[in-house]
Amino acid sequence: MELRNRVALVTGAGQGVGRGIALALGAAGARVAVVGRTHSKLDAVAGELRAGGAEAIAVVADATNRMQIRAALSTVTSTWGGLDVLVNSAYEPVVGVFDDLTADDARADWTSGFAGPLRCMQEAFELLRASKGCVVNIGAATGLKPDTTTFSFYASTKEALRSLTRTAAMEWGPLGVRVNMVIPLAKTPAFDLWGAQNPKEYRINLESIPLKYLGDPQHDVGPGVVFLASDDAHYLTGTTLMLDGGRGYLR
Repeated sequence: MELRNRVALVTGAGQGVGRGIALALGAAGARVAVVGRTHSKLDAVAGELRAGGAEAIAVVADATNRMQIRAALSTVTSTWGGLDVLVNSAYEPVVGVFDDLTADDARADWTSGFAGPLRCMQEAFELLRASKGCVVNIGAATGLKPDTTTFSFYASTKEALRSLTRTAAMEWGPLGVRVNMVIPLAKTPAFDLWGAQNPKEYRINLESIPLKYLGDPQHDVGPGVVFLASDDAHYLTGTTLMLDGGRGYLR
């Protein structure tokens, strides 16, 4: 229970990787605010956390909206008094053949995948500085692949977030705030949908994992985030932790 009494906020926690990370943080003793746009999903995850013995609250907020982020943080601090861990998992990517994508598509992807985490980090900064807390951003290996066909925005947005992670780590390090990124490869509703639409590519992805299985968001990705949020990682910042079964190229 290395995170006992720590307060964590996870965006995009209603499903997929965000849900798995929230459950892992709760199992490690953290008090968890699950944040997202769909109340029913958030309530379900908060219920899972409480059933496992964790303290949890569900907070409806759009992670791209600065005022809603501010309100969510106010709810967290009024409930538990502060914030120790911010996990930016919320993202709604726009994919497709490059020539078919529009400026509006680019704006939507960038707002969701980069501007959203940036706003969350900026709004949470004073709380994290007070607690000597940390940020964990969720990346993707797409930008590390030689072929990013249909993922031009997804790849570039996630790599921009990785660059932001390193910059924030350098600027916030002297103030005691650590900032890292996790690149997961795990079974999620979105990945399953993509696999159903692209069965050949899905099979190639699975066959390329050295450990020979697709990770679980809670049990394979979650422990890595727990480690980054714990005191054991007190000297680790500005890095990218690959939780992908060995598939990615960044080492």
